[in-house]
Amino acid sequence: MIKVNTIMISNIDGTNNVDVTVYVADGGSFRWNLASTITVAAKSTLALIGKDNPIYLTESWQIEAGASAAADAQIIISYDELDDA
Repeated sequence: MIKVNTIMISNIDGTNNVDVTVYVADGGSFRWNLASTITVAAKSTLALIGKDNPIYLTESWQIEAGASAAADAQIIISYDELDDA
């Protein structure tokens, strides 16, 4: 199991806003949205998930993201792998 502590999204474009969508998928199949078409202002960062509100994922699930403009957004994910033993 994976405990996702933090998801940060940065807009690295100096002029334009970017819309981002972040979701959880299971083997390529959509499961649920974490953020749907959220606008991140130019040269700013959005804290989507903070350490006070983690989410838990099974090992087959993955976080996927997309942006309205290619190469305008960067994502950082902090997580802990939890031992099932």
